Amino acid sequence: MPVHYGSAEHHFHTISSPLATQIPQAAGAAYALKGLPGREDSCVVCYMGEGAASEGDFHAGLNMAAVLGGPCIFFVRVSLETPPPSPNWSASVELTLRWHCLPRARQQNNG
Repeated sequence: MPVHYGSAEHHFHTISSPLATQIPQAAGAAYALKGLPGREDSCVVCYMGEGAASEGDFHAGLNMAAVLGGPCIFFVRVSLETPPPSPNWSASVELTLRWHCLPRARQQNNG
């Protein structure tokens, strides 16, 4: 794909086009970082939209991260332009994180 830039020098992986496939990849990359000497200050950050949270890869990736561990932040951005898939969507995602025993933080920004 023409816009899938990456840099081995800067430790920047390319993006994934299909929805949510980056989540298990991020969990695996974080697990790999656990065993690399000299990378103790490194962290994997995985960005996704709210639609990715309804995919199987979302749950597979969170399960991998919870079981295998590793320095990883999963950042779910909720679009303010489109309505959520259900009225209780946000509570559902937080419950999923709780089930996987992952810490969570929520930022509300209406501006």
